[in-house]
Amino acid sequence: MTGKAVLYVTDAHMAAFHRRFLTLRLIRKEFGLRHHTCVTRLRAAEVTPFAPDGQDFGPIYERKDVEQVLIAARS
Repeated sequence: MTGKAVLYVTDAHMAAFHRRFLTLRLIRKEFGLRHHTCVTRLRAAEVTPFAPDGQDFGPIYERKDVEQVLIAARS
């Protein structure tokens, strides 16, 4: 043993994450939009990445914040 903590993510953890959050890759897959279109629409709607207490987790968005914006973008 190395004594280091090992992060283990179950299928249930992943499913819970995907119910609440979207990455740009998931956005492209679910909404069929190109990366540039996704980012442009989100910025125009002033949707920012998830950043609790100012922490930067990269381009991870709360699903509730992006769905309406991106559904409209598909039209």
